[in-house]
Amino acid sequence: MVEFALLVPMLLAMVALGLDAGRMFFSWIEVVNGAREGAAFAAGNPTDTAGISTRVSQEANVRAQGGEGGFVVTTVCRTPGGASISCASAAGGDGTGNTVTVTVSRTFGFITPVVSNVLGSSFAVRGSATAAVFGLLPYGGENQPNECNDPRKAQFTVSSANLTVTLDATASAPNSGRCAISSYEWDMGDGADPFPPVVGMQTTYTYAAPGTYTITLVTRNPGGSETATQNVSVPAAPPTASPSPSPTPTPTPVPTPPPDPACTMVAMFSCTEQGNSNKYNFYGAYTGQPAPNTWYWTYGDGDVGWGQAPSRHTFSGSGPYTVTLTITNGSCSASTSQSLVP
Repeated sequence: MVEFALLVPMLLAMVALGLDAGRMFFSWIEVVNGAREGAAFAAGNPTDTAGISTRVSQEANVRAQGGEGGFVVTTVCRTPGGASISCASAAGGDGTGNTVTVTVSRTFGFITPVVSNVLGSSFAVRGSATAAVFGLLPYGGENQPNECNDPRKAQFTVSSANLTVTLDATASAPNSGRCAISSYEWDMGDGADPFPPVVGMQTTYTYAAPGTYTITLVTRNPGGSETATQNVSVPAAPPTASPSPSPTPTPTPVPTPPPDPACTMVAMFSCTEQGNSNKYNFYGAYTGQPAPNTWYWTYGDGDVGWGQAPSRHTFSGSGPYTVTLTITNGSCSASTSQSLVP
């Protein structure tokens, strides 16, 4: 009995310590989830500190518990090289590749006397999350003070040479700023389903047979989409005359041309989960040159997306899924993939 009496306080202290450890871990999860929601909002609103704090509190306070103090939310924007910059300069066309980091800290009080005497009654729990700052507004302009309108104009020219047509949609607008057109999608009217699909502001396509085809262009920006169509007559290729026989010349070695120094594009992206509902926001970014004019996503479950910040995607199972982003500008393209387990 004496030994048991001596052990009881120790056992109670260990139980209380276990409860405190569990409460602290739960509080840390709240803080991390709040930071992720704050970063998702800050990606499109890096200067809206009040809105970021509101998103953090909405996520973290829904599971709040006793003994927790108030939030302290800090926001830092950086260049792709890691240098700190003003968040007012992080968005827009010149800000592609910049990131915003939201850090959340919250005080936590222990109920175990021994632990509170050692760590104090205001132990800080911290979490942070980083997201790419949008070069464009998110689709639909969700919670944005300046929502985008539909593209003002979808327009293109087409020229043909034999079975190949050249498409040019540079006359479509707007093509700059945060509401710029983010994708150019082409339906060539021949019923084919080419892969990769026909996309981009300027591109070419080769038909399998001559004829008259209706070409459809769909331009998209964060406010919606516009459509333009044209009919094009594709002539047959002229017959190739048979050359006269001639001695076979000795082939001259042709040096391999160096890679195009103007194409240094590198794709990257980040994602944040909306709670625990298998809903994810994806944000594309890039470094190098030239700037991409097409953003194409495959989610690994049969669905695809368009634009630098596509609509929120919901996965139906537990995965894993391989998410791939492909960015293009003319003949220059780059891809990156990540494995995701919802």
